[in-house]
Amino acid sequence: MAIGTIRFCPNDRSFVQIIYARALTGTVLDPAGLPVQRVRVFLIQDSAKSKRQAWTGSGGEFLFSRLDPDSYALQTVQTGFS
Repeated sequence: MAIGTIRFCPNDRSFVQIIYARALTGTVLDPAGLPVQRVRVFLIQDSAKSKRQAWTGSGGEFLFSRLDPDSYALQTVQTGFS
């Protein structure tokens, strides 16, 4: 099942971090805008079709590091959300 919203912080510092550190961070929020913990977040690399997994922390945050330059898709899974 998918969670309602994934919010990224698109400020200049995040943008630079994604380019130079090749990392992606974000926060999973419920429909009321509250962070959701213990959500499985999958990052799927388009060219290789490889899938990486992370779990959100207590503030709904997740991190994927050491990313190759490519296009990616995100998928979230959490019981109780649709």
